[in-house]
Amino acid sequence: MNTEQILKDCKDRMEKALDVLRNEMKGLRTGRASPALLDALRVEYYGSPTPIKQLASVSAPEPQQLLIKPFDAAALKDIEKAIRASDLGLAPDNDGKVIRLKIPAMSGDQRTKMAKKVKELITGDRDLVDVLDDAQRDLLADRLPGSMDIADLRVLGPVHLLKCKFSPEGFARKMTAELWLLPSGRILELSTKCEPREAFQTAAETKVFLADHGIDLGAPQELKTGTALADLTGANA
Repeated sequence: MNTEQILKDCKDRMEKALDVLRNEMKGLRTGRASPALLDALRVEYYGSPTPIKQLASVSAPEPQQLLIKPFDAAALKDIEKAIRASDLGLAPDNDGKVIRLKIPAMSGDQRTKMAKKVKELITGDRDLVDVLDDAQRDLLADRLPGSMDIADLRVLGPVHLLKCKFSPEGFARKMTAELWLLPSGRILELSTKCEPREAFQTAAETKVFLADHGIDLGAPQELKTGTALADLTGANA
């Protein structure tokens, strides 16, 4: 796999990540009825979590109303139960044949929460305490200076990391390509593995191989963590 193929693979992965983001954005409640609001809803149907689109047609006959008509009338109660158990905050009106969902206008507080949610989805901007689990918080807290709290720390980012393994033509070992996408640039790291006793020989072979492909290791090298930190502290200054 050459450099162009690596970048193409990374681009494909980025497109998939964007597809996930688009789907998450579809599910945001905005105060206007949209069938996409229920795309992520799963209904326990005969013991199996099933996408609602496989069980019913969902339409928006009015700007602030969704109409759910099940293909199987027996699924009506299961759909109602799934809606009530979800975090949509909507009250289903079941008349025995269809379910109507009234989408109320958003309050000022809801709009503020929605704006925050959109920012989180797009930038990954979350408080550090929300990123870490309990064990990680305890581990970090034990190692902070006495006058510092986790809440004093700042999350930098976003950094989008793409990684793939490949077997380059003309090279005996597998390589790993790691692409860091930063706010103002990118870092591409290529690496390979070997036994400790083969380290010097492998390093020499890798240097020759990369040089033959236009990558000069004679230039000054920088640690990716340091480079990323410098980029992020500049972007967030």
